[in-house]
Amino acid sequence: MSSKVIQLTYSYSQLALEVLINGIPFFLEHDSESGTFSTSINDYLIKGVNELSFVCRPHWVNRKKGITDIRKVDFAIEGNLQIGNKGASAGKLISEFSYSPTDGEYDEELNAIVIKQSFEADVYDIQPWLNKLEIFEEETDEDFLDIANKILSIFETNLSDLIESDVDKFMRFFSINNLITIDANGYNKEFFLKESRGAAESLVKNKLKKTEILPRELVVKKYLDDKYIKLIIKPDMSEDINKKIELDEGEETIPLINLEGGGGTININIVKINGEYFQFI
Repeated sequence: MSSKVIQLTYSYSQLALEVLINGIPFFLEHDSESGTFSTSINDYLIKGVNELSFVCRPHWVNRKKGITDIRKVDFAIEGNLQIGNKGASAGKLISEFSYSPTDGEYDEELNAIVIKQSFEADVYDIQPWLNKLEIFEEETDEDFLDIANKILSIFETNLSDLIESDVDKFMRFFSINNLITIDANGYNKEFFLKESRGAAESLVKNKLKKTEILPRELVVKKYLDDKYIKLIIKPDMSEDINKKIELDEGEETIPLINLEGGGGTININIVKINGEYFQFI
């Protein structure tokens, strides 16, 4: 456990952007004409040489115009990596970067330009957890739909009273994610888990905007050689079951968990360890 934090800051324009750190998808995907973002990335790091990847596709405005080939888009990505003490506003520069389409390679399978850079770090090592991950090789689309519905069932949608077992299920499902967050960021374990349980008690009381998933709506994205699964929803807005869902202009997919009353969303990224499914970073 290190007292240091590695901060990734980047801005982008004219693209839909997916960021991977050591092959692990970053918790945000961007699909807008431009944006700026900055956050700690300790949770995603390994000890030694790390890889930062930018997967670049046309954003929704260009797609609406019929531009589906990122090689025809003059996009830009700029940013830096810094290392500093926790809570500090700035740190020591690790690297600066400025990328355009010519800096990456086109991947036909992904239909994207992929830009990669390497950097060294020694603040946390996610590798022992990565070594525990099992391949999703037997699971079918029906299995993933069943997993998604079981995750939805954790959240209380019918009763106003708290069901204790739902909190326990929530904490179990998020247990690996919590342990990584605690270790990577130097948090007090007892305090963090107490706060997490309080948050879980509040979350499972929320009603969901979407409690039913049609098979055709579930999107399964695979990473880390099929050891990491991202579950997202592409709602069929013609169906009554989606009447509570509101999509922003250009938005096509939403996270699996969408809470009513301003409760926000939760991205669901699952891994399998000893045959059990867990939320991962």
